[in-house]
Amino acid sequence: MKNKALIIGSIVALAATISTAHAGGVTPYALYTFEDGTASDSSGNGLDGTVLGGITFGAAGSGRDGVGRSITSTSVAGLTGIEVPISGNTADFPEITFGAWVKFDGTGDIGKFLSADNGSFDWTVGIDPRGNDTGVNYAAFTGTGVIDAPGSITADIWQMVAVVYSATATELYVDGALAASGSVSASVTGFDFHIGGNPGHNEDWNGMIDDVFFFDSALSSSEIDHLYKDINYSTPVSSTVPLPAGLPLLLAGLGGLAAIRRKIT
Repeated sequence: MKNKALIIGSIVALAATISTAHAGGVTPYALYTFEDGTASDSSGNGLDGTVLGGITFGAAGSGRDGVGRSITSTSVAGLTGIEVPISGNTADFPEITFGAWVKFDGTGDIGKFLSADNGSFDWTVGIDPRGNDTGVNYAAFTGTGVIDAPGSITADIWQMVAVVYSATATELYVDGALAASGSVSASVTGFDFHIGGNPGHNEDWNGMIDDVFFFDSALSSSEIDHLYKDINYSTPVSSTVPLPAGLPLLLAGLGGLAAIRRKIT
């Protein structure tokens, strides 16, 4: 009986180990799919946006998947875009991730489709030629400078662009892959989240936007890849602890069970 209890205990411990390895996953802090023709928040957190101007809600079939809806942002006199009630500072949001599926219409060379703007040192993502690479491509502002993807942007195609601001770095992802990285500014002391432009600097986006997401954490590269390849906002993105992390423990547990069985027999 003692050996049997030991076997059962080992199985329970092993199951707990595997369960821990699969635990985790994160859900959006805010999500805007535009499926209902409004700027409502689909995350369930009630962070509905307010349209300020220059935003047109597309009909069914205008979305990046050819089925759902999207919005079109066009620079207008006054404020362009959607104001979202997410505000705070680096103490409230020490790490954040935001992005969207976008289609640039080829107009202009500086335009931001998402902005965490405090009127001075901003965290933004869009297009910006002031980085290190030649050409105009997707870029993120770190708070003190620009990091940009190499090459030049191709207009009129849907791409998923995301930026991760952690405590130590800024990472720009295009279609699920890391495109550029750099330092992050500690000077961003406050911001208001904005879709369709950077209101503090009149850097309006000209093009289409769909499936805007905001996470109050720094997503890993595998989580960004998950969003790109298999977006399913009704469930958390993939675990931050991949399956192989539990594999050595699984093998060790199986070896221990085999040894116990030999003693019993």
